Amino acid sequence: MNADVSPAMGDALEGARRATGNASPIAPPDPEVAATARRRQFTSAERARILCAADACKLPGEIGALLRREGIYSSLLATWRKQRATSQRSALESQKRRPKANPLLAQTNEVAQLTRENDRLRRQLAQAHTIIDVQKRSLFAAGAADGRKAARIILMQAVNILAPDVGMSRACAALRVHRTGVYRDDARRRLLHPLPLERPPRPTPPLALSDAERLALKVILCSDRFADCAPPTIYATLLDEGTHKGLPTA
Repeated sequence: MNADVSPAMGDALEGARRATGNASPIAPPDPEVAATARRRQFTSAERARILCAADACKLPGEIGALLRREGIYSSLLATWRKQRATSQRSALESQKRRPKANPLLAQTNEVAQLTRENDRLRRQLAQAHTIIDVQKRSLFAAGAADGRKAARIILMQAVNILAPDVGMSRACAALRVHRTGVYRDDARRRLLHPLPLERPPRPTPPLALSDAERLALKVILCSDRFADCAPPTIYATLLDEGTHKGLPTA
């Protein structure tokens, strides 16, 4: 009896398997992975070999056969020829001769550079100390001042004290004061208390008379002989007599 049931169950399972396979519209995935196309790369030796073979082609059609055999285009062959010509031209150009590096001079330059850097850091440190000192005094005085106007006057004075050493920008940044306010305060101070106008001294002309020449000419003009004569008459008379008073000498 068991032998009769087993074939029947096998047939039923096979029928169910077939029905399931026919009812499923989704095909099983393909396990094979498609290869990714990669650009062909030519080494320097391959390029040199192909260029030599192209230079050896003399008959018509040999270049085309070479290109088909190597699987390249004529544009690529032309590019390689240009690159080869450029490299050969650069190799034949004369190289500029430069003097050999002097280790003593290089060491001297390095020491000088380090010295300049040290001086710069020292100046920055001195400026920082100055800023801190002015900040302490000015901010303490501004905090103890009676009223906002008095505190502003103290800050402006501190900026004017600090600016010659560290610059206006850093002085304003250190004291939290805007530069426009400093410039406006300076302009208002100039309007209220204008500086006296000092004219620069007039330069002495190159042909000016000395004090001795002026005294001698004054004695001649004030003499009894020329008391009633005009200056042009005196000038002409002295020229006729050969006296060159007050005249430039060659």
